[in-house]
Formats: sequence, structure tokens, C-alpha cells
Amino acid sequence: MLLLRRVVNDIIMFNNSLNNTMSINIIKEHIEITPGICGGKPRIAGHPIRVQDIVIWYEQMGMSPDEILYHYPSITLFDIYAALPYYHDYGE
Repeated sequence: MLLLRRVVNDIIMFNNSLNNTMSINIIKEHIEITPGICGGKPRIAGHPIRVQDIVIWYEQMGMSPDEILYHYPSITLFDIYAALPYYHDYGE
């Protein structure tokens, strides 16, 4: 429950200056589904990193977005913050 609260707080901070429509468009810019890549699961656009991976690192392994970025410098904080609400809205 504490991790979920942390996710919610991080998402609120990320979306603080955005309205819902704009947030959805931003998320869609960072997440894509391509058959044959990552098993057709949602992934960070242009990268073989699944949304599910970001969530596991964040929620189960307790990595901060900055730690994830340190280990995967080819993605952005925007990618990470887009993956978290995407997963909770759409799953995998």
C-alpha cells in the first residue's frame, strides 16, 4: 500500500500542471505496442523496455525513477512517469 501511495504521489507531481486530456496524449507519446516486439506488450516507445518492467522495478524492487534512469539512461523520466499510470490504467 505504501508503494502504491508513492506511485500516486509521484504521478500527481508529474501531472501537476497538466489536465487529463493532455496527460493521456503525453502518455501515448511515450508508450507503444508493436506486434512482435516485447511479445506485443506495452513498452517504452523506441525501446525494448516493457511498461511491466518499469512497474516491477518501481513497486517490487523499490527503485526510484532516478535509479531506473541511472540503469537505463536511454529512456527519460517522462517515459518512466508515463509507464506507471499506463500500467495502472491498462495493465501489462
